[in-house]
Amino acid sequence: MRSPYASPKSEKQRCGAAVGAIVATLSGSDTASAEGISVSSPSPVLALCRKLIAYGFDPAIPIHVFRGDTLALTVRSIGEGARLEIRGDGVGFRRLPKLGAGPPMRRPGRAAVGNRARRETTP
Repeated sequence: MRSPYASPKSEKQRCGAAVGAIVATLSGSDTASAEGISVSSPSPVLALCRKLIAYGFDPAIPIHVFRGDTLALTVRSIGEGARLEIRGDGVGFRRLPKLGAGPPMRRPGRAAVGNRARRETTP
């Protein structure tokens, strides 16, 4: 039975989760879950953001990630989190390339810039 003096807010709301934000839980070092969706990944919160968007959640919704009762991470919006990946050296983030974007290529009819192009133009 709940005490009549107990706060009506849940523990996670008292710890700082904003109203309207998705509340996620971290378990272990590679698993995050929220809204009935669970993801295992080296960067589970970012993978969870991508999965939530794939399930149709609004990309503007923030996400508050808890480890137990402790707020461990806040992501401003799941759309922003979905566009990030861990940088190659493991420190910081980099943006994922846009869907459909390929590597840079030179335009047809233009000479390559490099040693090969210089050799072709010299007699």
